[in-house]
Amino acid sequence: SMVYGILRQHGAEIRCESMPGKGTTFTLQLPRADSLNLLSTSPDANFMRGSRATILLVEDQEMVRNLARRVLQEQGYNVFEAGDGVEAVGIYREHVDTIALVMLDLLMPRMSGRDAFLEIRAISSSVPVLICTGFGGETQLEELLKEGPTSTLDKPFSPDALIRTVRRILDGEAAENASSAAHTS
Repeated sequence: SMVYGILRQHGAEIRCESMPGKGTTFTLQLPRADSLNLLSTSPDANFMRGSRATILLVEDQEMVRNLARRVLQEQGYNVFEAGDGVEAVGIYREHVDTIALVMLDLLMPRMSGRDAFLEIRAISSSVPVLICTGFGGETQLEELLKEGPTSTLDKPFSPDALIRTVRRILDGEAAENASSAAHTS
């Protein structure tokens, strides 16, 4: 049902044919892309270009990780990639002073997103974390949202939704840092 919902949401269709003793065939019909440019040509697209912030992208599905990395890099972001929580914590520990945002999948092998989140927060409690998940309403997600500067982005997400969410988080951080600096002066 999840696959069906995701496909319908993107204008695609799925058909299932099954015959006893012969097997089952699923046919997916995806809409044709008009170009290879994945970003929208909305007037805001050019405004969003140019950030040099560094993002730690943690995603175990290589295809999703590659797409997100490419979209972020096209917008000028520097991207560190990790395929699981153990790798993510190691990269974060090594680059704690340069990573402005952690983009984290919840369900991963070796170390879950939840456990990676808790370890990263033990290193730095102020780093913004964008949790990307296809499973809304999870108890563990609700718990993590209470832990500080945390946002969510539902999968599947479009390139535009990814960039808008990242910009909102990073712009909010910049405004908060400027406000803090003004109060301490």
